[in-house]
Amino acid sequence: MKYARVSSVFKDDGSSEDNADSSSVGTLVNDGDLILGKGDVNTPGSSLKGVIGDLDEMEIHSVALSQDWIQIDYNNQSSPSTFYSVSDEQGGVTARPLPQRVLSGPFAGPFNGVF
Repeated sequence: MKYARVSSVFKDDGSSEDNADSSSVGTLVNDGDLILGKGDVNTPGSSLKGVIGDLDEMEIHSVALSQDWIQIDYNNQSSPSTFYSVSDEQGGVTARPLPQRVLSGPFAGPFNGVF
């Protein structure tokens, strides 16, 4: 199975920036409905083509993601075993019980940062 990722930024003025080869994905224009994976089947002779294959996941964000964010997300999806590691369980955390004066009544007793 081949994994492909296309990331684009659409600006309020209708212009776009993309980090894919635009010749492979066509012109990216933000002046109409957003249609994912479907070509223009209603217009005979249209140059708009659909996606051949499956669309597994789409994400739409209301803010621009940094190139680092996009790269990390790609690495996490395409090769998770190289993105993180799992090791043996470490020792637990020891917690002391809260003093009774803290536990009784609303805000009982002054708190000076030391129990």
